[in-house]
Amino acid sequence: MINASKYAFVFNPSANRQKAAVSLSWLEQQINQYWPESDVMVSGSPADAIQIAKEAANEYDAIIACGGDGTVQIVASALKKQKTSLGIIPFGTGNDFIKSAGISPVTKTALQQLSTAIVKPVDILEYNIDGKTGVAINTIGIGFDAQINFQSKSFKRLQGKLVYPAAVAKSLSKIKTSDFLLDIDGEQIDEKLIMLTLANGTTEGGNFKIVPHADISDGEMDIASIKPMNIAGLLYRLGLLKLERHQGSDKIQFHKASKVNIQTSNPLFVHADGEHISSGATNIQVHVLKHAIRLLVPG
Repeated sequence: MINASKYAFVFNPSANRQKAAVSLSWLEQQINQYWPESDVMVSGSPADAIQIAKEAANEYDAIIACGGDGTVQIVASALKKQKTSLGIIPFGTGNDFIKSAGISPVTKTALQQLSTAIVKPVDILEYNIDGKTGVAINTIGIGFDAQINFQSKSFKRLQGKLVYPAAVAKSLSKIKTSDFLLDIDGEQIDEKLIMLTLANGTTEGGNFKIVPHADISDGEMDIASIKPMNIAGLLYRLGLLKLERHQGSDKIQFHKASKVNIQTSNPLFVHADGEHISSGATNIQVHVLKHAIRLLVPG
């Protein structure tokens, strides 16, 4: 059980499309009441957040990421292979990773869960995408789902549950079929796909459990690949995804691996934890860093 007297709460005011900013005063009041020795540190940018987390790791018992999956990813990258634990208070739009960790999506409840939290060693994914390196704690999407993710960022007025369906509709006319040459732990696979997801967690896109059986602590990533199909077939299988009934589909295949190398015939969109990484990736390497993060989960 964690009895840390000092937490550093790294708060992203831009989370949830700028909505998180109004919660800062409430968060400070809660922390002053329950963890008076702790501090709130407001990040102005991803680079700022990672610098804050790296410096705080030397002084605090745990770093608490207060934002969405992007904020969690940033703090995790600063804490990989460190003794300092990572906690999460969700303020984002999707908050997908917490669904695999048992952390409440309700901000107040998640804050209360910290009081009795225990440490769970969890994995992260380390990537090299056309020379750009980084980590993902939840999922890396290549192809159609990354296209949807990119389109979702373009909506300025839509909010909440309307964003993802609108992004899907906007992306349907832009689906690319690509030849994927996969090296999955040494096994060579060559196939045509519209989408490939490398998953540490179970869920992406808000409530799509693309790999329901994924385990964030098993030392392996789960790989879901989707074969080409017409729009009607794709919409049908997206419905199966929503209902978690897609695992028997002949158009969706699953693999497990500790390392995968990917080459594609077409330049494709890529996201990591919902953060846009590339609009034209063709060469991708991803491997698992087993138990790289000490995550605080409900006890």
